Amino acid sequence: RFHRENSEIYRGLVPAARVGLVRSDRLATSLARFNEANAEFRGLYLALQETHLPFDVIPVEGISDMRENGGLDRYSVLVLADVGPLAAETVAALEAFVTRGGRLVLTGNSGFDAEGRAQLSAMPASRITETTTDPHALKSVYVTERAPEYGRRYFAPVSPVFGAYYRVEARPNAKGHLLFLPQAAFGPPEKSYGHVSDGTPGYYVDETGAVALIPWTVGRSYHELGLTTSRDIVVDLVTRLLGDDEPVKADLAEQAELTLQRSGTRLVVHLINLSGARRKNYGPPLRIPGGTLHVRDVGVDATARALVAGKPCVTKRDGDDLVIALPDLERFEVVVIEGI
Repeated sequence: RFHRENSEIYRGLVPAARVGLVRSDRLATSLARFNEANAEFRGLYLALQETHLPFDVIPVEGISDMRENGGLDRYSVLVLADVGPLAAETVAALEAFVTRGGRLVLTGNSGFDAEGRAQLSAMPASRITETTTDPHALKSVYVTERAPEYGRRYFAPVSPVFGAYYRVEARPNAKGHLLFLPQAAFGPPEKSYGHVSDGTPGYYVDETGAVALIPWTVGRSYHELGLTTSRDIVVDLVTRLLGDDEPVKADLAEQAELTLQRSGTRLVVHLINLSGARRKNYGPPLRIPGGTLHVRDVGVDATARALVAGKPCVTKRDGDDLVIALPDLERFEVVVIEGI
């Protein structure tokens, strides 16, 4: 009914997000491997969703077609969620994407072939030298910003490594960020002094700053353990690579999902109340207090209207930007911004 009553808004509606989250191909791998990659995808999906970074879901098998029809051109950053080896046509499409100025975030073993060799020339690592998937071998393994002192003094944030870790051979000009903490020595007190960093980075970025590799399953870590330190690693990285390409920012509760589309000259923002979402079903949602949208570089005549509430949104100018006050969110809201 809502769609029918607002058919003008939905006519010709197209995605407008600048980030694409790439999921693996269910038919190109075993069920066990797909389940691992799907857990990575779900964790990254939740991380972007909760922090209100607008994104679209892209099937890895569709990337080459999107290159041909121009669909990839609207994205600034693609996040490949532990998708494993890439088909030759996908490699060519991603190479072209980076050449035209696109940025990539690769997690897990994305972009490495069956022998562990890097498939993309811009990847900050040339090959995988060691793979660790044994849960016991990954117990008490972490990524942090600063090495512990004296084996007992730790510094936040500390993120556990869960699922899979790939030790890689970095290319000469790759830049390392964060620190990997291997398992602490186990033994009598006089021989065990806590975690000692071996100097291995937690993730790598190529010399141009366009391609980042997180050689462990950060999405699975967040999906299974739910620690925001894992979420923040990937969200901060995507935000940094995105730069100023995404014009919309939101100050909202984590339980509100934001998606971004365009309808002609209008910008359409959908807000979905997920407060009732449970692991396998849904309960009654709670009212979410209205937050704000911040839209960069819009015209002086720009306006915003909340379609469900049926009234204009209160707005104010912040230089060339527009700050939109949102109504309280019940089940969902649709905000239409015109004059941008």
